[in-house]
Amino acid sequence: MVPTTLLAVDDTVSVRQVAGGSSFNKWLMLAARLAVVVLIYYFISRQVPLQNLRPLMVPALIAAFGIAVALNVMQAMLCTVRWRLMAAHVEAVPGFTRSFAAYMEGLFFNQALPSFIGGDAVRILRWRAFGVAVSDALLSVFRDRLFGAIGASSFTVLAAAILWNGPVEQYKVLTLLALGAAVTVVCVVVLTLSQWLRLSALLSRVRGVGALVEKLAASELNRRQLAQALGVSLVAQLLPGISVLVIAVALGIDISVALAIAITGAILLISMIPVSLAGWGVREAGFLVILVPLGATAESALMLGICFGLAGVCGALLGGLSIALGWSAPALSSGAQRMQ
Repeated sequence: MVPTTLLAVDDTVSVRQVAGGSSFNKWLMLAARLAVVVLIYYFISRQVPLQNLRPLMVPALIAAFGIAVALNVMQAMLCTVRWRLMAAHVEAVPGFTRSFAAYMEGLFFNQALPSFIGGDAVRILRWRAFGVAVSDALLSVFRDRLFGAIGASSFTVLAAAILWNGPVEQYKVLTLLALGAAVTVVCVVVLTLSQWLRLSALLSRVRGVGALVEKLAASELNRRQLAQALGVSLVAQLLPGISVLVIAVALGIDISVALAIAITGAILLISMIPVSLAGWGVREAGFLVILVPLGATAESALMLGICFGLAGVCGALLGGLSIALGWSAPALSSGAQRMQ
């Protein structure tokens, strides 16, 4: 998370300021998340020996993996559209191409290169280079995150409805329902309160929080923008679901389109809980918990989770290429180019 105190800072901003926190705490958090991944994979490997996954690596799986990578990049494009929509009140917002490059760079830091600098901080810094105020960039990322969570939580509720009378244990289905409903309600409440002008007056004296609420209220989204953001969020959630479906078919898992899309939303929502590195371990365990009772083998469910995660990593590598080639940087003027 980016500190809300940055709302008052619109001058020179460093990576350290945006990332926030001390190096020791970051190393400690990184070690703790890595330990969670190792621990989860330890318990998984006791039930599903990893060498049993080798026979599943067939040509059809390789083709499905390539499709999944492409769908991940397409999802990032839709998320970029939503992100820019959240900054409709800002005049200096970069165009789609450079914003997409910045979004992919953020994914690179989150997925392919877990680091101290979060992907959200990278996006804020990239927009700052174009003259967007830090407060406006932070606000756009904050709202983008909220709508992303709403999209995932909505499909989590749908997953619980589909699984309600199925073979998955009832307490697990209830957990999904409670999680999806809670996240949806919280996000909707936050969005509603953030657009309530009286709230900014009530909290204006609260350090950090008051500044954030004032900024949110001053850039209220209209109904059309809210509807567009919600629509893009739901469509964007369909693409990873199709990725899971394609990989599942290649692995011989019998699953319907609706269920594949719905449980993918649930898995993504669970993976947002910051307890592991880029969702590793949590994602694979989630597929095992849901798919094995539905008739999938433990090996195929685990391979599905691994392939889905690796597809996200491979798609995020485009962000690393963007960093190397400077795709998200402001274009130099002809005079500056001659000076170089």
